[in-house]
Amino acid sequence: MSTALPSGGTFLIQKTTANGGITITNATGGLASVSLLPADTLALAAATYFFDVLVTGAGNVKSTVTQGQFVLTEHPSR
Repeated sequence: MSTALPSGGTFLIQKTTANGGITITNATGGLASVSLLPADTLALAAATYFFDVLVTGAGNVKSTVTQGQFVLTEHPSR
């Protein structure tokens, strides 16, 4: 998973199975869990961010399986 600002540019957050940020929970069903730590978002401003999920399959073929956006708010529970 990669996260970037709306204007594109450098990725702000990148998670992979290799760095422990993504855990495959059901390979047959195509399910995975992405973990974000407080440190991942600490330096991010409240804004709308865009993400994509890229899967590398057999033969090193890469496919974007989903993309979207999320809104990061400052202290939503306070």
